This record gives sequence, structure tokens and C-alpha cells, in this order.
Amino acid sequence: MCGIIGILGEGPVVADLYEGLHAIQHRGQDAAGIAVFGDKMRVKKGLGLVNDIFHEADLAPLVGNVGIAHVRYPTVGCGDVEDAQPFYTNSPFGISLAHNGNVTNFRELRAELASRDLRQVNSACDAEAILNVFASGLPTGDWRTEPSEQIFAAVGEVFRRVKGSYSVVAVIANVGLVGFRDPFGIKPLVLGERTLPSGRTEYCLASESVVLDMLEFPVRRNVKIASACRPHAIASARLSPKSGRRRASRSTR
Repeated sequence: MCGIIGILGEGPVVADLYEGLHAIQHRGQDAAGIAVFGDKMRVKKGLGLVNDIFHEADLAPLVGNVGIAHVRYPTVGCGDVEDAQPFYTNSPFGISLAHNGNVTNFRELRAELASRDLRQVNSACDAEAILNVFASGLPTGDWRTEPSEQIFAAVGEVFRRVKGSYSVVAVIANVGLVGFRDPFGIKPLVLGERTLPSGRTEYCLASESVVLDMLEFPVRRNVKIASACRPHAIASARLSPKSGRRRASRSTR
């Protein structure tokens, strides 16, 4: 059991991510990490409790309006800092990803990624394999002006290739925040949103609604089984667990 959070805000999100991690510290005390995108992707992670890893000097450089955070209870790997999440890949665009779950075909997937996708998984953590499957499912070229279809197709690739139970949050540089749950819906993921005095809306994805309560994000809904959501576009899609293809989609407004 791990804990994940993703926030898309109108201003800096690191303070909310840090406070949110305290709310789900019970889900993992082995390691923690935060990734934030502003002018570039910035990642800080380490071993121990949230208070042990993050101090004011560590949080200050994490500037950006979209980010994810993670606390780890290890189910695979050897518990080294290299297995701490979030993970990052620079292609395409730059993606950070964290997950809560257990990938049952991790060994086979790591070998397949190396031989077929020419992608190297350096850690013993299955989240890095999910990240590389997701990244390899995104097309080349600049599709960021109309990204939802491309993102949902890449999530479909994850559903097709990654076996096990998982909920995932990810940040794509200059695109936004993505969250999805496995085809069996074993691991939880809830979506909340709050309206600012300016009328603008901020979004939060989390393993538990206690995070949303603490940060004053009214709960909108659970992310549906075998589905992905991209809060910035207010869009969601249901995907076929077997083929990974989109079955139906609708605006959440």
C-alpha cells in the first residue's frame, strides 16, 4: 500500500502536496517524493518519513503549478532510494509518474521494454516500468494542442501491457495532470476540485479523500474503473481492459 497525490493549480502547488503527504503518511513510511513542473521538472525524493525528507530548503526550489507526490510502502524492489517515487523520463516532453499498486508481470515487462521499446528500466520499482510503457505509447511529434486523445491511447497501452493492480498520477510537461486506475479498479483514486475567488478551478487526485478534506478540495467523484482523467481538459475516458481502446468518453462538466 502506497499513497499518491496529484494537484493542478493556479499557483504553486508544493505546499499542498507536502501537507497532503502528511495526511496519507500511514500508507507508507519507507520513502517519499514530490515532482513539480514549472519552467522545468523538479524532483525531490528520499528514504524515511515526510518530515525527514523535506525541509524548507528542499521545498523552496519545487516551483510549479502542477505536481505529484508519493509515500511508499515497498512491495517490490530492495528499498533503496533509487526505488523511491516519482520517476521521470525526458521523452516525450518530460513525464513524472507515481503509482500505488503491484505489477505482477514486472520482470517480463522490463525485458520487453528493453528489447522492443528500447527503453531502460534502471530501478527495481514497477512504477518505472509503467512510466516507460505510458511514455512509449505516446506518439512522436508535437500533439500538445490537442492532447486528450493521445493521452487516453497511451493509457490504453498501459492497460493492455501492464498486469496487476495500480492507480497512477502523472505530470506531462506543458500538458498537465493525468490520473488513471487499472482495469479491475483494485486501487483507489478520487478526484476533487475547488473554485478560487477568481472563479478559476484547481484539481486534486489522491489515494484517499482525507487528502481532499485537509486541502479543502470538495470530492467530485472516484476515478472510474478502467478509465483515465485529465482534469485540465475536464475530460475522461473509459477504456477497454482487453484491447486498451477507448469505449466511450464524456465531459465531466
